[in-house]
Amino acid sequence: MRFDEFREFRRRQLSAGSPLLDAAETNVYRALAPMRPEPPTGMNTVHRCDLARAWLRRSELPEEWSGRAMVCRGVRHGLGVAFHRLRAGRARLWLPGDVYPAYFELAHAAGLVPASYPTLPAPVLPRSPAVDRPEYLLIANPSKPLGRYLSGAECDAVIAWLRRSPHRRLLIDSVYDPGAPFA
Repeated sequence: MRFDEFREFRRRQLSAGSPLLDAAETNVYRALAPMRPEPPTGMNTVHRCDLARAWLRRSELPEEWSGRAMVCRGVRHGLGVAFHRLRAGRARLWLPGDVYPAYFELAHAAGLVPASYPTLPAPVLPRSPAVDRPEYLLIANPSKPLGRYLSGAECDAVIAWLRRSPHRRLLIDSVYDPGAPFA
């Protein structure tokens, strides 16, 4: 199918009103538009913590976490900040090898040498032994090339990977569906 045919097919499917996840939207502003939280009311100045609390409320997470939330200018800025922090902590970073090339560009710009794991035709998590330093696994949720969320078995595999070491953490890029459950 040519791209113009795909666009017409996509338009027809979405206009049919079926509850489809549109994993083909790559414009972050259009993808996020329906998820924009209501701005705080009755305030002249909005502070970082106000934005953090609005997103935490929207995500049904405790508002007291606002002091720990990172508010940034966008995904690339946020990942750049996070990757610099990972480098400072000598962390090992695992990136999905076939999702976004920008992940690797941002990691290299931060001075990291990331490892990768495949996600096509299905995610295959790293099998290397845990290290005695921070270790982070980045997943995209939903996965753009798969056009779906992780399955129950895949979530179990992520949890098992995390449990193998107290130094392991998970980074979730859910920019294309911020309504995705955190569970």
